[in-house]
Amino acid sequence: MNAPMDSITMNLEKMLFYSFNIFCFLPYVNLLRIPTDAQPNALILAIIIFFIGINRFTYPRVAFIILFLMVPFYFLGTINEFKFDFSLFRSLLGYISLFFITLISYVSFKKGYTPSWNLFKYFVILNVIISLLQLVLKINFFEFLFFRVGTSETRGATGLTPEPTFNATIAIFCATIYLLNYYAKSRNFILLLIFFWIVILAQSSTIVLMVVPVLIIYFTLRNFKIFIIPVALILISFYFVFGNGEEKPENSRLVSILSVVATNPEKLVVLDESVNGRISNIIVPAYVSISALMMPHGSNMNFLNKSIPIVTRDVFPNLFYFENIAAGVERIMSGWSMIFYEVGLIGFVFFFYILFVIFFRLDHFGVLFLGSIIFVVVVFTAVTINTSIIPFIFGNIIYKVSEMRQIK
Repeated sequence: MNAPMDSITMNLEKMLFYSFNIFCFLPYVNLLRIPTDAQPNALILAIIIFFIGINRFTYPRVAFIILFLMVPFYFLGTINEFKFDFSLFRSLLGYISLFFITLISYVSFKKGYTPSWNLFKYFVILNVIISLLQLVLKINFFEFLFFRVGTSETRGATGLTPEPTFNATIAIFCATIYLLNYYAKSRNFILLLIFFWIVILAQSSTIVLMVVPVLIIYFTLRNFKIFIIPVALILISFYFVFGNGEEKPENSRLVSILSVVATNPEKLVVLDESVNGRISNIIVPAYVSISALMMPHGSNMNFLNKSIPIVTRDVFPNLFYFENIAAGVERIMSGWSMIFYEVGLIGFVFFFYILFVIFFRLDHFGVLFLGSIIFVVVVFTAVTINTSIIPFIFGNIIYKVSEMRQIK
């Protein structure tokens, strides 16, 4: 008698979970016309799923208690200079997203509602085709989907994101999801496709500089014969980027940075202003947070801006361009460092919790380990925590660990 109702409920549940997954993979699609890059589409669906019956499922309590505590810690840091504005609202959404999207992602994997291999494969192929067409035709077909689009002739394709760097970030996150869920030797062509997507199409110097050292260290420690593959790919990409003689595309952003790496690697942070700015956004807020005994600061950027001149002058002299940050920081351009500064101690606890489960609960130096470490490293770049694919992958990692019955 209840069979038709059960069928309707099951179909509704599937529709919600699959829609949630789609918006996690497309975090920048601006359906609600909110003036920010990362959109809350997946968060809205996660909250709906949560309130229609999440209590029926079991989940690792430690991870989600830590994530839940980030919201009150954020308010605790904001209380001294509370001013409800869009910046506070946006950051608050980030910590709410970390809890709800990570939780629903975990449940989605547990219930088997995650994208199939074919859907994932076609998503990667679609992004590569769109990025390739943008690069060749110099036309952005999907600009109307986003709050803004920012690129130039010296940068790569934006794909289904607002910027080339975001495009490369989605690509590397796809590599993480592949290694966590779909890895098989017969399917490794997808990694080559993602490599092409990052280096040739998106041309993101940030992602290349962050990920290549991780790959080299990983394969060196593994001592696999397959080590020759990433080395060959790196050399081929360098040859492609540098060319020979007159064919070298001097106006490429990636080329200019790789030129510094090739000629003066020890001076990269000093010589390239963009790299300098990105590294300062990682190091300075984290240092300020540790110096302040890991107290949360919430949306209070005044403390950071007052600390910047002291830190850059006394702690890191002649390293960071002071003019990059002298005008004042409105938002920290590093996912992890933003967490460290805004929620303090609980942010560090979550960071080391994730590192602990990766190093001691996943397959040591296996593909799950590699995918997770690449993800953790990339979150240090200029990504925001309310970019839905980030908490989606946190949920994926927690699920993989839980699946091995080694987490409580």
